[in-house]
Amino acid sequence: MLFVFALLAWLDYYRVQIMNTFLPSGRHFLLLLSGIVLLFASGSFFRGLNEPDEGRYANIALEMLEPGGSWMTPVLSDYEHYDKPPLVYWLTAASLALFGRHEWAARLPSIFGALAGLAGMAWMAWRLYGVRTAWWSLIVCSTLLQFAVFSTILTPDMLLTGFCMLAAGAWAEGKTHNRRIRWWLVSLLFWIAAWHAKATTALIPLSGMALGLLLTGNREGLGALRPLRTVAAIILLSSPWYLLMMAQHPGLADFFFGREIVGRIGGHPDGRHGPIYYHLGVCLIAWLPWWPWAFRRHANRSSTPLWRRIPLEGWVVVFGIGFYSMISSKLPAYTLPFAPWLAVWCAKNIVNSQKASHRSLYGTAAIAAACYMALGIAIPAFESRLSRNSSIRPVAVYLLSHQADHIYFDKYWPGAEFYLPENKVHYLEKPPVEREGDPGDRESEVPHFVVSDIWPELLESSDHQSIWIVLFQDKNHEILKTLPPGFTAGNPVVIGNFRCYPISSSDG
Repeated sequence: MLFVFALLAWLDYYRVQIMNTFLPSGRHFLLLLSGIVLLFASGSFFRGLNEPDEGRYANIALEMLEPGGSWMTPVLSDYEHYDKPPLVYWLTAASLALFGRHEWAARLPSIFGALAGLAGMAWMAWRLYGVRTAWWSLIVCSTLLQFAVFSTILTPDMLLTGFCMLAAGAWAEGKTHNRRIRWWLVSLLFWIAAWHAKATTALIPLSGMALGLLLTGNREGLGALRPLRTVAAIILLSSPWYLLMMAQHPGLADFFFGREIVGRIGGHPDGRHGPIYYHLGVCLIAWLPWWPWAFRRHANRSSTPLWRRIPLEGWVVVFGIGFYSMISSKLPAYTLPFAPWLAVWCAKNIVNSQKASHRSLYGTAAIAAACYMALGIAIPAFESRLSRNSSIRPVAVYLLSHQADHIYFDKYWPGAEFYLPENKVHYLEKPPVEREGDPGDRESEVPHFVVSDIWPELLESSDHQSIWIVLFQDKNHEILKTLPPGFTAGNPVVIGNFRCYPISSSDG
């Protein structure tokens, strides 16, 4: 579809003779939207859930759908899990309940977030800079490497991005029509939704907007944003879920304020460390193929010092990269909410450039889209060879085809419970306990998490059943040495990074 769109746009070049005067119509926007949806879908339908993030979020959503499952308290493999607010789990659970237990259904919240982000970005660009900038911002953002990839990954980061950009769009609408109160309330609702997607990180794009408006002297925009009032309202109106959880478990106050706020700034217990230039390096790659061309055009446009020509969207991007560079916790998805702002800046440069070859730019978008679609279709061929980000799906398919009754994994793969019956899955690891005193769900006869000195007893009690041990990269081969007398491991079946050992007993 993107190729069809590119061809039609190329023909329009000759129809209007001068490409820079091309004004997209509703037909063009509809065709572009169809291509974008096809692009995102191509990366969502074919591959299995990638560990650990997609497996974890899908696992929690399935726990909510179980009989007696709680929609207020997130549960991961029978243990309470408070890392994120519940919005991403609610949407994922609703999608799975509506469409069934499919990978694409689990990823629908991210596709929704991506489309919402594009809509909010185009809305803002249209109100601030015109329809042609909105048009090009859609093309640029949907073909940024980072945005295209995360639109197909189940993660709250894309939902965060979507709601932040819708809030920015509502802000631009209010600024344009001077209806500040009405559109400020609409923007506030989107900011609150962004908070429920990923908590305090929703305040970073908002802070970047406030700083950009201040540095560019945009008093009207700053008045429409009302940053201090907005932050106060977001915190006040987003607090009920946290207050409810802390009222039920007072010890969670230390978790929310210590681990999740102070820990991410000073040193997260899960690691996630990196050098100070980590996010800059990520963005230089993740925001290809557009930023080099736009930066070169912007730098050569006039003799005014570069920093004085930085627009609002430029300051938002600079603030986002700078903030996340200074804190301890670092992941590639952290800068995702700033990708649409970069896209708007690139689009402005395209529209304002008199020397730009729009035909070549459409070609760049088409080539990028083709590469992303090819990657999405090809990934299933090596989805079990991606180290800790592998999908457990090929292993689960093989074990189910061999009627496995009990499967012991040496590592915790939360996505295993998406593909295998819950009573068949066990992990030779400590459970993911986040709240001190959380006993987990003890209804199951055989728990998910089995310590190494107990699991041999479970093997002996499993009379004439098909038992398998799955080792990741064969690094924990010593586990096989702890098999009880009379049990032996057969030759392993190698599936990507996994080694699947059938366990047999002398009496069975």
